[in-house]
Amino acid sequence: METFEFKIKKNILNEISTLTTISERIKYYRIKNGMYQEHLSKISGVSRDVISKFETNELNPTILSVIKLAKIGF
Repeated sequence: METFEFKIKKNILNEISTLTTISERIKYYRIKNGMYQEHLSKISGVSRDVISKFETNELNPTILSVIKLAKIGF
């Protein structure tokens, strides 16, 4: 029998597994959290232009950018 917590974790993993690129994941979590690119930029320290390029797959995030986004829960 699955616990409620296990079901939630399983649903989250299924949700994430459908997002194949980092650009899709960044955009998905930004929208899921009700943020505009400007807001994400302010709280992460990554410029809005760079976030836009990440989301459109024009630019791959640097390790530093990934760390900044991870610190805010992305």
